[in-house]
Amino acid sequence: SPLNPDPTCLKTSDDVQWRRKVRRLELEWREQGGPPVSPPGRRGFGSNLLERGLSRRFHPEVSLSYPPEGLQWRAAFDLA
Repeated sequence: SPLNPDPTCLKTSDDVQWRRKVRRLELEWREQGGPPVSPPGRRGFGSNLLERGLSRRFHPEVSLSYPPEGLQWRAAFDLA
């Protein structure tokens, strides 16, 4: 990728990045440039989808955080 010289890491924009590590894929999504964010007062469909949307058979590790500069979602999972 012209955005990143490391062939195991692709940064598609300022918001999405993925990295392959042997048989796992790591994804990171960051929102930025909007109004300050904070954790929601209740868990809804979107939060559940982001945290539980990957099948357990792929051994996912998922984190969701709400720093003031924007939502951050990270996931790592097996590639089969």
